[in-house]
Formats: sequence, structure tokens, C-alpha cells
Amino acid sequence: MTLQAASRGEFWRAWLAVALWTAVVWTLSSDGFSASSTARVIGPIMRWFFPGISQERFELVHFAIRKSAHLTEYAVLALLTLRALHRGAPRPASHCALLALGFVVAVASADELRQSHSPVRTGSPVDVAFDGSGGALALGGALFWQRRFGVGASRRYRSPGCIPSDPRGAPADVEDV
Repeated sequence: MTLQAASRGEFWRAWLAVALWTAVVWTLSSDGFSASSTARVIGPIMRWFFPGISQERFELVHFAIRKSAHLTEYAVLALLTLRALHRGAPRPASHCALLALGFVVAVASADELRQSHSPVRTGSPVDVAFDGSGGALALGGALFWQRRFGVGASRRYRSPGCIPSDPRGAPADVEDV
């Protein structure tokens, strides 16, 4: 199945968003955003709001902020990838979600491999799992939302794209979308 001319533009814009966000993720995981670098920014802010915060408590909050940022980065990447896959060849929504999750894990793996060669960063398989869980949570929420409330907030997701499944797992007709 080929994309119509109008949907080709949407298709390429969706994948451009994925590429740009992947570049953002890679930038945020560079040496310039290491724990010691972000502590120099977050530390004064935390100490201004909480003047009596102990170093131990600060390190815990700093760790939580950094891990929350990772979950958010990879959740956004997963949703953008899912959106781009929706613009492609028709396939069930669950297949699109699995492909998106695979892409997220591949980006996270490549990122951690790159970090393992840095003197100020550490690459870890645990971080790949953590980043992947951010993507999985976002995709799970998107699939739940789609199945509970319909295809999406917009009716633009007609063919081509992922065909939502009915609750029994059978693909829905494109006309039902």
C-alpha cells in the first residue's frame, strides 16, 4: 500500500520529529549533562528552596530528578515513534507499539554503549531497562487510551496507519476507525 501525497508529508514530518527527539536524547546524555554537571545547576536551586538540605538528601533528590528525566525522555521518544508508525503501512496498534518499544530499546542500548566509552559517564544494562520502562509505560498508556476511548483525540488517523484492534484482538475495519 502506498501513501497518498497528503499523507506522505505527515509521514515524513512524523519521522523528522522522531529523529529530532532522538538527537535531543543523545545530547542530554552527553558528557555536558553528566551527574556532576547537572549537580552544579540543580544544587544551588535546591539549596535556595531548601537551605537546610543535607548532602545525602540532595543526592537522593538529584538522582530522582535525573531518573525522572530519563523516563520522560524515553516516554516521549516512544510516543513520537508510535505516532510515526501510525503514519506508515497498516498494521495492528499492538504491533506498532512493539516496534516503537524496540526502537526505544535500540536507542537506549546505543546510548548506554556510547556512555560506557566516556570518562565521566557510565553505561549500564540496568539503565537500558530503566529507559525502556519509560517507553513501555507510555506505550501501555497509549494503547489503553486508544482501546478505552477510541483511536485518538483526532480523527485524522484514518488509513494509512496502524489499525486499532478490538478488545478481542481482531483487527478493526479501517472504516470503523
